[in-house]
Amino acid sequence: MAHPIWPLFDLRVTTADLELRYLDDAACTELALLAAQGIHDPDTMPFVVPWTDFTSPILERQAMQYFWATRASTSPEKWDLLLGAYVDGALVGTTGLHTSNFSTTRRFETGSWLGRAFQGTGIGTKMRRATLYLGFVGLDALVATTSAFEHNAASLGVTRKLGYQ
Repeated sequence: MAHPIWPLFDLRVTTADLELRYLDDAACTELALLAAQGIHDPDTMPFVVPWTDFTSPILERQAMQYFWATRASTSPEKWDLLLGAYVDGALVGTTGLHTSNFSTTRRFETGSWLGRAFQGTGIGTKMRRATLYLGFVGLDALVATTSAFEHNAASLGVTRKLGYQ
């Protein structure tokens, strides 16, 4: 049954071995706990905002506030569409499509992270491919962008594999 108030809760992108789902509160909680276990080497910072430098339970609380804020600020023109990535039913990370003035620009930016235990397995590439599919096929976008620091070899590898220029 479709969600009667917030249809994004029904959003799913399914591939042969991965499913992306819009984040409900249970998934947000699970992601916050996954992030607290670590998602990158503590000696490097792959994010512009160093949110992973906070310790538990502050990191988890701030993650929840971020998830809620993105949901609350969603509009047809500006959104941060955050999706949980599931492999064999397990939540392994998150991916997102971020935009403003979408109806005019038809552009979105991608971003993602995986729990450390799931990195280096090809899941990141599959997540990004499914995210791009949603943006281009599902939402009729024309351009996708992404960004990563020069020292973030894994993210840059995914970016190259998928043809970003």
